[in-house]
Amino acid sequence: MAEIIDLRVAQEYDIVCQEADDFLFEMDVQNDDETPFSFAGYTAKLQVRKRRVETDPLILEFTTGEGITLSSGNIKIEKDAADMVDISGDYVYDFKLINSGGFVETWLFGKFKIFPTTTI
Repeated sequence: MAEIIDLRVAQEYDIVCQEADDFLFEMDVQNDDETPFSFAGYTAKLQVRKRRVETDPLILEFTTGEGITLSSGNIKIEKDAADMVDISGDYVYDFKLINSGGFVETWLFGKFKIFPTTTI
């Protein structure tokens, strides 16, 4: 039997939020020695789609400077309530980091549920 070498660093987290509300997700990231992880030279993107098919239309997209802020030891992902209107549903997402050399690595993935709202 062959040994398995798993090169993934991705963690599965489901995200649940409310339609027409401000969206804010923050995560602190540390090195093994508990010092803040340096995101210097990194960019990031998070895409939300109906299915894990690249040709499916984007429901939401976050990129560095457009909803994603990377700082020393912190990832902040946000959207205004106005961008969260008329998109309730069950989706999937992934969050990727890209280093200055262009190396792409998925850090997070999972379900992305947006509950409908009555008041807009």
